[in-house]
Amino acid sequence: MLSALTRDHALLDALLAEPAIANVYVGDHPTYWMAPGVPHDSYLSDLLMRSKAVVGAL
Repeated sequence: MLSALTRDHALLDALLAEPAIANVYVGDHPTYWMAPGVPHDSYLSDLLMRSKAVVGAL
């Protein structure tokens, strides 16, 4: 999980491409915020594919 307080699109692209980062929060969004449909740890599909959530405007 990572919060990114930046408008640098190259940095955001690099963070999204990084497989070790599960969720990217862009801007003023707390990392504990979750909404239905945002991938989180322990989905069964995590065994089959990588999921990534992006919260905020890119």
